[in-house]
Amino acid sequence: MRKFLIILLVAILVFHFFALKYNWYHTVWWLDIPMHMIGGIWLGVLFYYLFAEKLSWISKAHPLFFLLAGLGFVILIGVFWEWLDFFLDVIVFKSYPYNAEPGYILFDTHTDFFNDLLGGAIALLGLIKFKK
Repeated sequence: MRKFLIILLVAILVFHFFALKYNWYHTVWWLDIPMHMIGGIWLGVLFYYLFAEKLSWISKAHPLFFLLAGLGFVILIGVFWEWLDFFLDVIVFKSYPYNAEPGYILFDTHTDFFNDLLGGAIALLGLIKFKK
């Protein structure tokens, strides 16, 4: 599983690099959706690897607890990612002004959270089912 996590992370980072370099996130409106879902999947698998494989007590916990704890992990990292995204887009690179499109930043952030959680739920539910 460790090898899978490393390969997927490298693939995500390489694709993200090119998406930033060629401005794909602004020209391909839907690209943000699968990227956040794949990121959520990666975080769900990372949670499983860190906590279920390394800490055996959590793998014996009720599946609902495992799912909720995993989704909490996914959303926590998602919040930090969105803070970084906001800081870089608005403060550092000034890709768009803070008040250019009222509600856009909030809408984008919420859809990113939803897609993070959806990807995390897919990974965690798959791992819970596979674990049985």
